Amino acid sequence: MAEPFLGGLFSDALSWRWIFYVKVPVGVVAIVAIAARLHLPKPVGRGRVDVLGGVLVTVATTAVLLVATLGPDRGWTTTPVLALIAVAVVSLVGYVLTERRAAEPITPLPMFRNGVFVISAVQFFLSTLVLFVAMLYVPLFLQTVRHASAFTAGLYVIPLLVGLVAATAVAEPLIAKTGHYKRYPVIGALLAGPSMACARLLGRLPRHRPDRGRDAGARAGRAGEAAGGTDARNRRRHGRSARVLIVSGRL
Repeated sequence: MAEPFLGGLFSDALSWRWIFYVKVPVGVVAIVAIAARLHLPKPVGRGRVDVLGGVLVTVATTAVLLVATLGPDRGWTTTPVLALIAVAVVSLVGYVLTERRAAEPITPLPMFRNGVFVISAVQFFLSTLVLFVAMLYVPLFLQTVRHASAFTAGLYVIPLLVGLVAATAVAEPLIAKTGHYKRYPVIGALLAGPSMACARLLGRLPRHRPDRGRDAGARAGRAGEAAGGTDARNRRRHGRSARVLIVSGRL
């Protein structure tokens, strides 16, 4: 839960690169601890790795991501985007055919005959979609549209993480105790809908203007320059009037 808070703090105070630098020593300590303390039983037999399936699904995923990235900028009917769509479709079809014949497939296709698995997969896809929208696009909206700082945008993500931790802490013991699990995804979906609807209220918040102080200073400076110019013109006018009176008196 502290990651959005610390990430925004590092981005504003130091640099966005420190978000990744900080994780390096933590990762090193985790690797050393796992290597020293984790002892897993050795596998009895050696499995066959589905290399072709892994390559095809990687190509299909990469092509889909490139289409989603390049399509809005270059146009959906341009040659590179259409070529990437064709690559994604061909790779996906090849992946399905490969998984049907693989000895140990990455995605066993018979699982899709199970209704519980299909419903769970669809629900997981939708919940992950909502999660990433809330965690990625809400801070992006706050920074690019509302001109909020990275620290402020990170604070808006903390309630989401608090809800995730609380829901996990409550649902997991209840599922282990009662054995009933179907009601909890339904409850989560019913709560996620109104929550995302409330996220629309972010568009009505007042915009953060970090340059407001600079604008006020610039306006004050321009007002001071204008006042100084007015005083200078008044002094020159009074000087000319005095010289005219002196010359008139001498005449």
